[in-house]
Amino acid sequence: MQSWKKGKEIALNEKGYTLVLVLLVIVVLSITGISIMGVTATNVKTSSVERDYQAVYYIAEAGATIKMEEIKKAILDTYADTSVQTADDFFSSLKSKFKDMEKVAVTDFKETFGEPPSAEFEITKIGSNGDTRTYEFASTGNIGSRSRTVIQTFDVNWEEKKFIEEDGVLSPYALFATESLTLGGNSTINGHVGTGASSITGEGRVSEGYRIDTSVTDTLKLPNFPTGMRENDRDLSGNQEIKVGGLNDFDEKYNSITINNSQKLTVKVGSQSRALRVNNFTMNSSGANVSRLEIDGTETGFLTIYVDGDLTLNGGVIEPILPNNLKVAFIVAGNATIDGNRNHDNIRAFIFAPESSITITGNTPIFGSLIAKRINMGGSTSAHIPLHVSQVGPVFPDIGKIGEGPATLEELLTDVSTAREQ
Repeated sequence: MQSWKKGKEIALNEKGYTLVLVLLVIVVLSITGISIMGVTATNVKTSSVERDYQAVYYIAEAGATIKMEEIKKAILDTYADTSVQTADDFFSSLKSKFKDMEKVAVTDFKETFGEPPSAEFEITKIGSNGDTRTYEFASTGNIGSRSRTVIQTFDVNWEEKKFIEEDGVLSPYALFATESLTLGGNSTINGHVGTGASSITGEGRVSEGYRIDTSVTDTLKLPNFPTGMRENDRDLSGNQEIKVGGLNDFDEKYNSITINNSQKLTVKVGSQSRALRVNNFTMNSSGANVSRLEIDGTETGFLTIYVDGDLTLNGGVIEPILPNNLKVAFIVAGNATIDGNRNHDNIRAFIFAPESSITITGNTPIFGSLIAKRINMGGSTSAHIPLHVSQVGPVFPDIGKIGEGPATLEELLTDVSTAREQ
């Protein structure tokens, strides 16, 4: 009986249960903690991978944005280059620029997670349609061993240059007539030709490689002639030397200028763009007795002669002292006539008569643009567009325009897609 009581007392004794319960709770918490730590470590590792993966995408995207701005500049600079006159010139030059751009990675990024990011590029032509080329542009972002690539497509279009806007210089036409253009006799044009008429008449020849633009609808206007000039109430003849702008920096106005056989008029302009204004301007030559107009100035010097009446060049030589440069422009309210002899005469000038006519006979070589309402060219005269238009200086300010003017970036670059991952 006592043994049974003693066993019952032992069975009912609760001493030590607390320790067992505490140990059990510790085990459960330990297992739970270890599990949580494992999940957390996995999540941290996953987040790190996703972070790096996203970061390298942002590098690729940022690189594409930076390089696209360089592409836009390359397109505009190439189009503005005066040596680029055809679609072949344009796309050939762009191809070279694009190849150079591919060689230069963008590295102007802050270090990311201890790694220096960079973006590399590739530009590939994937299509051609007339004067349009389609390109694919790939930007690859790199951080350490990770990389992602985004691509964009875009079209580049060639637009014919109706004129180059460079301080008002009209080009690249050798001849342009808004109303009618006749190339008679054995006349030869070494330059682009344009007219508002539907066709050009006559048997003259436009040399191979130059274009003929017809039905150009734009109109030209005579600019406002300058005022506030120093008045010289007299005629000016040859065998003189004058300096325009020499006294109080004024331009000059004379009743008329006439340079006859064997006479020479030298006009000094220095490094400035200067102007003369006359009622009529006349040069007369006879065989080897050649009249001469010389422009004495530096590379930047230029003379514009405003003629209220007629311009008459019966032979003669018009040239700058600096060889092969064009340093003078005639803006003529009346008509202009040119008649000379190839063996003695040589005219290097721009002639602009937008509301009247230019008539050319004989066989004088002319270097410079002739622009008028009507042009009638006969004999064996030749007209040549200058090779270095960019050196001409301000010639025809505020005279209107031929064509639509220089193409804009929006016309040259179209259909640019949104960057997307390759």
